[in-house]
Amino acid sequence: MKFIFLLLACLIFVQCGEEIVEDVIRPGLSPRYTTLIEGQNISADAMPYDELSNFVIYGDYLLLLEKGMGVHIIDNQNPSSPINFAFIEMPGIIGVVALDDSMIISLANYLITVDISDFMNVTIVNILEIENSAQGLGLYPLDYTGYFECVDPEKGVVFEWVNEELTNPKCRTFR
Repeated sequence: MKFIFLLLACLIFVQCGEEIVEDVIRPGLSPRYTTLIEGQNISADAMPYDELSNFVIYGDYLLLLEKGMGVHIIDNQNPSSPINFAFIEMPGIIGVVALDDSMIISLANYLITVDISDFMNVTIVNILEIENSAQGLGLYPLDYTGYFECVDPEKGVVFEWVNEELTNPKCRTFR
């Protein structure tokens, strides 16, 4: 009788067969990636302005930064009639300076030098990764507490974070 009781007690505490694991869905942030390649042409036709955050005067031109999107090139030779004639696509851009025929773009943990000697053929000349950068955009979402999709450097450079439902997120920030 004691044997049967012990056998039943063991069966109650031991689970047989395959364990069923359900996915956990949580709200969080998912990274969006862009690729950066030296020699890449990043010129585009002019676009309408949206949310401008800064500008640089470069000779007879105005370089208008649209944060997160790129740089609008404005021909300002005639200040009473400026011409929006080109756009430099750089998803995730957060800052820009221009000197000589170069423009240096700040994007996440990178400084990207581009040749702007011909605005219709702007190319990436150099990509410098800034290690231990406080930007953090490339590693985790800034000013955020909660779950997020872990960054995969093989997919490129993170240029923004978007709200999504995440399945089994493994990364989390705390304050």
